[in-house]
Amino acid sequence: MARCAAPFRIIMDAVNNQRRFPRVNVDEDHTARFVVGECSVHGILITNLSAGGCCVKVSSELGELMGRGTSVSMLVIVHPGIPNVPLQATVCWLLGQQGRGSGAFNLVGLEFVNPNPKFQRTLAEYVEGLLE
Repeated sequence: MARCAAPFRIIMDAVNNQRRFPRVNVDEDHTARFVVGECSVHGILITNLSAGGCCVKVSSELGELMGRGTSVSMLVIVHPGIPNVPLQATVCWLLGQQGRGSGAFNLVGLEFVNPNPKFQRTLAEYVEGLLE
């Protein structure tokens, strides 16, 4: 299996934190499943969500496979309030390893690639509802 570039730390600031859609922090009942490289994963925590993408919390080992620009396929947001629609996504940022030992993790920003417009509208409405 090919490895992506080593993870890197970024600092979120006004320049690289520009958003096209409102974003909301979500709780642990929002999870994801997806395929990256030859690895299929499920039960991945989503920390925040928008109609344009999401942030997932992955193990440091999985984070090593998810360098900027990495394609993610068959991404499904698992939550009863969100339709079960497979998406394509691209890693747009990665926060380097957080924590230590077996609890170490990475935060990974995923941008949806050409999402179905109806799904994107539904997700936008869901996010707006959480922001109210």
